[in-house]
Amino acid sequence: MKFTRLLPSIVALVAAMTLSFAAGAAPAQADPPTNPFAGSWSGTFSVQYQYDGEFEAVGTCDWTISAAGRMTGTFHNTKSGNSGPIVGHVSADGNLNLIVAVPGALYSGTPHKGTAIIDDGNLVASYTVTYSGGHSVVAILERN
Repeated sequence: MKFTRLLPSIVALVAAMTLSFAAGAAPAQADPPTNPFAGSWSGTFSVQYQYDGEFEAVGTCDWTISAAGRMTGTFHNTKSGNSGPIVGHVSADGNLNLIVAVPGALYSGTPHKGTAIIDDGNLVASYTVTYSGGHSVVAILERN
């Protein structure tokens, strides 16, 4: 008879222990990797043309980079007045691939490849157009 009265308490205790072990046995989910470049950035750029060392374009740019590394932005060349969109990707290790569209330019929409780093809190990017004899760009941006 004593066992019959204790049975509901024993069942409740076993159920609680089972739930406790089951909850503890679930595999931990890792946090998704973070991209150190994620955020909104603004700054300046300088273009050096390989075929004409005397000619240089300079201007401003704004980039937004998602946690996954997707990049969108704009540029404004303060010398020529041209402006346009920038799209691309920057990986967490700094591998940079992007396309810059320059309205009316022969090389508009050409892929660029390069690297990005965080230096003293600034995003510093260096990238080169993928065709021979093109141009190289250095951009230095501050986090907004």
